[in-house]
Amino acid sequence: LALFKFYEEQGRIKPRDKIIETTSGSAGVSFAAIGRELGYECYVAMPAEGEQAREQAVLEYLPHQQNLILTSADQYIAGFPEFIKPFLKDNKDFFFLNHSSGKQGSCNQITLDSLARIAHEVLEKVPVKVFAPAVGNGSSLLGPLQGFLESGENTFVYPFETVQSAVVYNLLHP
Repeated sequence: LALFKFYEEQGRIKPRDKIIETTSGSAGVSFAAIGRELGYECYVAMPAEGEQAREQAVLEYLPHQQNLILTSADQYIAGFPEFIKPFLKDNKDFFFLNHSSGKQGSCNQITLDSLARIAHEVLEKVPVKVFAPAVGNGSSLLGPLQGFLESGENTFVYPFETVQSAVVYNLLHP
C-alpha cells in the first residue's frame, strides 16, 4: 500500500493504470490484492514451474489469467532483469511498481519500512520468538527483521527458500 501511495503522491500512477510487479510469489499476492482494491489493472510476473499454490493465490486477485506472466523457470528470480527491461520497453503504458529494488539494487526501503511496521504491530499483540520467512528477493525477511531488531525482541530467525531459488539452485547446479 505504501508503494502505491508513494507513486500516487508523485503523480506517476493513478487508478486504472496498468501496473506490473515481479515476485517469487508472496509479494505478488499482496500487490494484486491491494492494486485491485485501489482500482489498478495489475499484472504479476513470476517464475514458471514454481509453487502452484503461489500462482493460484496470485490469480485469485488478478482480473484475468493473462495478467499472470510466467518468466523463465531456469533462472528463477534472477531472470527478472532480463524479462522486465524489454517488457517495459515494448509496453510503455505499464508502470513497474518494483517493491524489491532501490536505485542501487537493494531492497526498496519503502517496502522494508512497511514490513517493519507490520512486525511492530504484531509485537504489540504477541511476542515473536521464532520467525521463519521465505527468502524470495529478501524483503519478506529483511523488513520484519528490521522491526524485530528495532523493538529489541529476541527473535530467532530461520529463513528458508525452495530449491528453485537462484541462490540454492546455483549451489546445487553450478
